[in-house]
Amino acid sequence: PLYGFLKKKNQDIGVIPKDIKPKAEKVVLGQTDMFGHDFTSKVLSINVRSQLSSAAKNFDTLYERTFAEASNLHGRCPSMVLGEVYMIAIREYDITASDNNIVKFKPLDSNISKHVEKYLLYFEMLNGRGSTQGQDHKYERVSLVLVDFSTEIPKIYNSKEELVKDGLLKPQSGATIEHLTFDTLVPSLLQTYQERYGMPSFIE
Repeated sequence: PLYGFLKKKNQDIGVIPKDIKPKAEKVVLGQTDMFGHDFTSKVLSINVRSQLSSAAKNFDTLYERTFAEASNLHGRCPSMVLGEVYMIAIREYDITASDNNIVKFKPLDSNISKHVEKYLLYFEMLNGRGSTQGQDHKYERVSLVLVDFSTEIPKIYNSKEELVKDGLLKPQSGATIEHLTFDTLVPSLLQTYQERYGMPSFIE
């Protein structure tokens, strides 16, 4: 659990520094943060979320939560290195079939290319925070993992060409997944961490 500007929230993955010790301090509403500002600032935090159904319907809610998480932590610790992994199932599970213990997928939404484009464009707006001053709502690195689980081996999309080929994005779209792929998430976060704090030194 890490305290931000307004609230405390459990982090999914916290890579802990070993060159600084926790130091308890009072924070919002008189609560006690057992780690303290300096320690929290040096935690490399990655949150993991997923949306297996109703991705289009719930977009506003999930995007606002993602936006708020970074704002909260950067509002208190502007140098903190934050990552976000958001996995979205391209084909939704058929909930009715799952009630009968049957794995089945719904047909692709007729507006799937619009939904995918919206996700790519909006998550790119939260990606790539390169400065510790301003843009608190952004993450140092966001990974948007688009997966089709209906194939024998789940397919993860890593290029615009793949998305266009499978009808998930219009060729003329200005959206791209190039800076949101999962394979470059960790190297990018570690590079940013090193730029801010020097060579990473984490508890093993």
